Order: sequence, then C-alpha cells, then structure tokens
Amino acid sequence: MFFFNLLGVENEQELKEECERFLRSKLNHDNAGHLLLLADLHGANRLREAAVEHIATNANKILEMPVFDEIMGNKKLTKEIIAAMAVKVIKQE
Repeated sequence: MFFFNLLGVENEQELKEECERFLRSKLNHDNAGHLLLLADLHGANRLREAAVEHIATNANKILEMPVFDEIMGNKKLTKEIIAAMAVKVIKQE
C-alpha cells in the first residue's frame, strides 16, 4: 500500500511526509533508536517526536540497546528523551 501512495506524490515535501508516515507506522522497540537518529538527520520532526515518545514510554527495554549509546552522544536527543521521561513521571504522580 505504501508504494501505491507514492505514485500520487506530486512534490518532494509530499514524498518526505509520506515516507515519514510510513516509518511512524513501523515504529517499535527494535527500531525506535535508529528511527530517532534517522529522523534527526533528515529533519523528520513528526517521526522524531514519535520515536522520542516511544523511547520514553518503553525506556526499560530500549535504553539497554546498543543504539542508545549513539543517541547519548547527541545532547539534543538525550535532552528530548529525558524531558519526555520526566513528563511521564510527573503525570504518574
């Protein structure tokens, strides 16, 4: 279905948005870290936000993955994850 949607894309921004929607639909524990890095690299803000939220929600599983070491090297992404985790803790109180 994704590839059929690409046939109707008329410009580069629309193509980027369609790819971003597709990747968000495939977001899971195994790929959240990699998709966060990819989203940050390409300015895919919605994908980045979804990945940060997924990581913050599932930190106990994702923080132990090797890709998290790479994420920790990026101060901006690390701050986003910590902020998202803090919001979750505050909401639980």
